[in-house]
Amino acid sequence: MKRTVAKRAAGFVIAGAALLGASPAFASDMGAYSPGNKAYTYSYGTNTKVAQNQKANGRSHADYKRAAGGGDTYHLWNASGPGTTQYSGVGSTVTQLRSCNWVPDNDDKCGSWAYRQ
Repeated sequence: MKRTVAKRAAGFVIAGAALLGASPAFASDMGAYSPGNKAYTYSYGTNTKVAQNQKANGRSHADYKRAAGGGDTYHLWNASGPGTTQYSGVGSTVTQLRSCNWVPDNDDKCGSWAYRQ
């Protein structure tokens, strides 16, 4: 009897350690800068929300995809000026994101996509 309890306790300790070791990979935030670091986009809140932080003059937007989005790209705009942050609503897990500088009457300049691993 004592031996069975000890084996179960050891099993719980090993399983708990494995879960703790794996958790940061799933819960870690993901982020990306726009060209020239004028804006920063990141996921947070168990990676179900997106934030777009404007670091310099101008306007910026975040492009992002969600696990349950069917491949659609969502956009989050920030036109409020330096030092401001705009937030998305809650949705499924964010799988990809990038940060873009808005260029009037032209193609926006976007940084590289960051991917959930």
